[in-house]
This record gives sequence, structure tokens and C-alpha cells, in this order.
Amino acid sequence: MLGESVAEKMRETGFEATTLKISVKDNELLSFERQMKLKRPTNLATEMVPAAMELFNRHYRWNKPVRALGIRGSDLVPDGAVYQVNMFEDEVIMRHLKGQGRSVKLRTAAAILLLRLWPKAASSRG
Repeated sequence: MLGESVAEKMRETGFEATTLKISVKDNELLSFERQMKLKRPTNLATEMVPAAMELFNRHYRWNKPVRALGIRGSDLVPDGAVYQVNMFEDEVIMRHLKGQGRSVKLRTAAAILLLRLWPKAASSRG
């Protein structure tokens, strides 16, 4: 829920984060922050939450109960900024589908896959 609300606010304002930060406070009010660079700019909870969990698990020792946890994106870039992509990942589909309903997502994903498989068919339909 926390990760999704942060991601949604970034999408609404048109930004993507290149760095993810977490803040953790225990029941004695001792706190710390940790951050990590992300593989690519993102405003998707499906990419931000696993990174936040990785940071949390790596740095919190469970000596005391957690009182507060925060997630923040930083080093923001405009949504859709140019960056190097990996052609073997499905990030193009994920970015296109963010914020769309389930039935639209399925139809759009099928169309994108067809265009990837038969690009000449799409250009000849003009």
C-alpha cells in the first residue's frame, strides 16, 4: 500500500525515480535511512517495493519492533525520459500498461506482442 501510493503520486506528477530511499524508526524512536540506485527510472510499485524490501531486509536487524517505515523516490526525471533499455525485458509492455484497467491491459499486451512479432504488418496497415 505504501509503495503503491508513492508510485501513484509520482505517476500523477509525471516523474520517475532513479534512486529509492527508505526510512525506518523503531519503538525507541531510533531511526536510519538507506538508499539505492535503481536499474532504470521507474514510477511502478512492482519495481519500487521489491527494492525497498531488499534495502529493509539488508539493513534492519529486528532487535526492536518497527514503529514507522517510509519509502521515497529521489533523483527524479520526467516520466518517459530516455535511458538505455534491455531488449530482453518486458519493461516496454509494463510501462505502457501502467494505470490501465485489467481488460485494457490484456488487449494492449496482446497488440504489443503482435506488433513485436510482425512489425511489417503494422506498417502496411497505414
